[in-house]
Amino acid sequence: VHSFMVAGTTVLYASDMESAADWSPGAFNDDATAGIWVNVDPNGIFDGATEVAPEDDFSDPGTMCWVTGQAAAGSTQGTEDVDGGTTTLQSPVFDVTGTTGLMVQYRRWYTNDTGNSPAQDNWVVQAQDHVGTWVNLENTTASNRSWQEMNFLLSDHLTIGNSLRLRFQASDLGAGSVVEAGLDEFQL
Repeated sequence: VHSFMVAGTTVLYASDMESAADWSPGAFNDDATAGIWVNVDPNGIFDGATEVAPEDDFSDPGTMCWVTGQAAAGSTQGTEDVDGGTTTLQSPVFDVTGTTGLMVQYRRWYTNDTGNSPAQDNWVVQAQDHVGTWVNLENTTASNRSWQEMNFLLSDHLTIGNSLRLRFQASDLGAGSVVEAGLDEFQL
């Protein structure tokens, strides 16, 4: 599927995640025991020749991104991946008063197809208008070992009011799959 805009656009917010101090790792109901979101220059994790966690961020130039846990260089898969529950990364609250045609774009890395229980855990991205209900933009178990570009027209998913917040969740709720996630190049 391809999407494109045939109009002028205004960028309300953009982050290459090199300095992401306005993003918040953790939510009140997070219960993961490992693989908590961190903003780092990622160390790749490999299963043989297969890259499970990213070695590099997407940005060029740039080195930083958000990943679920930072294992030491040369670690084996399963080191600092998401374990024992859910870990959440939350965006800042955006003032979107008076906007129309609001889109969100980001690059994400997600794998869960190695380990003891492959393809059992979900990657979930949700948006919330003001303090309303969280609405799914993504909810998938499909792995992709690359920085995949995602685009969503938010009006297809929720009614936009004066504020907006997004959250990105990776979970390991089953019997020990290897779950790795990353987020880079966010734009609203």
